[in-house]
Amino acid sequence: MPDSSFPRRGFMVASSALLAGLGRPGTGGAALPSPVSLDADLERLRLRYRLPGAAALVLRAGQTAARGVAGRRSTTATDRIHLQDPFLIGSCGKSMTATVVARLVQQGRLSFDSTLQDLFPELRLLMRQDYRTVSVADLLAHRGGILDVPLPPLGGGPAERRALALPLILALPPQGTPGQTYLYSNLGYIVVGAVLDRVSGIPFERLAARELFRPLGLGSAGFFAPTGSQAPRGHTAIGLPLPPNSPLYAPRAASPAGLFHLSLPDWAKYARLHLGLGPAGYLPPALLARLHRPFAGPGERYALGWHVASTLAGPVLRHEGSEGYWSARIVLMPSLDYAILMATNILSPGAVRAANELETLLLRRFPPR
Repeated sequence: MPDSSFPRRGFMVASSALLAGLGRPGTGGAALPSPVSLDADLERLRLRYRLPGAAALVLRAGQTAARGVAGRRSTTATDRIHLQDPFLIGSCGKSMTATVVARLVQQGRLSFDSTLQDLFPELRLLMRQDYRTVSVADLLAHRGGILDVPLPPLGGGPAERRALALPLILALPPQGTPGQTYLYSNLGYIVVGAVLDRVSGIPFERLAARELFRPLGLGSAGFFAPTGSQAPRGHTAIGLPLPPNSPLYAPRAASPAGLFHLSLPDWAKYARLHLGLGPAGYLPPALLARLHRPFAGPGERYALGWHVASTLAGPVLRHEGSEGYWSARIVLMPSLDYAILMATNILSPGAVRAANELETLLLRRFPPR
């Protein structure tokens, strides 16, 4: 679930100029035309940057303005990628974990301010003192001070592994000042998963299905590498496909940190939620605003599962994601009801360059309106 590096500052300069003077689109007006196909653009980029497969989708005025797919599910097969195929989106799923937290906050079962010593009183004397007052919001904003290190092999299902990992994680020496210092941490999100396991009484994976997938109609959504003979495969940087059960994949305890998979049309349904266009009553505007508000302090402008940047037209929320063998990117402009989604079944330098080029192309061809 590394947070793939990309030139955010350059993008923000360009997008600020592009978005200057634009306002939030109205709800009236004529219906949008049928989505424009991106197949040819994706095929060109796929060939240039040696990608097995790729998919992209643009939401404009909250509706699908363009979408497309290109390439193959695996470099060792002839099956073509389809629009409904699921992609593993890596750390782009961190905001999904934060959204599940928000659902429990809405239900009064959890607070963003709940601390680790309150949530796990039996571990209070075992955890480092600096972690005791770290809150759920701190962890979601990467302010927990928890350094990413490999976990030892642990047995059981994902929830059992998180429970076993928790005391090990909270015994690690903190980095910086927990509760203040920005330190991107997948282990911090594993701790959030353990919190949700504890508070809900069911594994996080089942909780996400109940509170996120089913209410939003995300029929293709699940965890870990997609399975089935017709599912796309993740690939190494040199293009070798991996079976879904490959030991090279991240440990299953890490699903809250970014092991979600889903199709781009379903991902677009999720994006609409964070554009403020989700199902009535699913999350109130105040909770959505809380998820999108950057942590007040020095360091990276990171909210709860989102990198945040300011433009003349309002905030831009974005994230990159990969667990090593897939890569994805999401860009949201809530004030303009606009989103770009893209994914490929490989992580390589070419995949990052392709994503940068595609984002620029889509902003130019399908600007917010």
